Amino acid sequence: MARKLFLALCITFMLVSCKSCKKDNLAPVDQLPPATQTGQNTFGCLINGEVFTPKGGFSEPRLYADYYNVGVYIIRAVNVDSGIWIYLKNDSCLINQLGNYSLVSNLGNKSYGNFININNKCDMYTDSINTGNLTITHYSITTQKRIISGTFYFTIKSPGCADINVTDGRFDISF
Repeated sequence: MARKLFLALCITFMLVSCKSCKKDNLAPVDQLPPATQTGQNTFGCLINGEVFTPKGGFSEPRLYADYYNVGVYIIRAVNVDSGIWIYLKNDSCLINQLGNYSLVSNLGNKSYGNFININNKCDMYTDSINTGNLTITHYSITTQKRIISGTFYFTIKSPGCADINVTDGRFDISF
């Protein structure tokens, strides 16, 4: 009887160990939060292939979004030593609908993506050469909740800083 119990415990331990190994072996994109559209307050992307999610940030709150009546959205996500800001503005219309928006410049009140790393003091922006895109996949404003959800990517190069390639970005924010 003791032998059967010992064997059952060994099998259970091996199954639990294998299950945790599978979790560690997930591809980076599979470690990102799911792409939801219900105001779950999630944000994630890959930065040069590494998972980035807001946690333990150098500023509070770690995930922030707001809309200003002049048609501007700001989304900010930070962790211990870096952060991503997305400033979304369209001069020709208010941004209050689904669609694709180019992240091209931080000049002249245009939409842009921004990456900052406080360790190496790199503060980098998209520009006319290093661009990106943000797609709003869900937009909802009710008296109870305001939600914006979508996907994004951008590439940034700046002298003296490592090139930054942000891919597989997704957000679902109640603001």
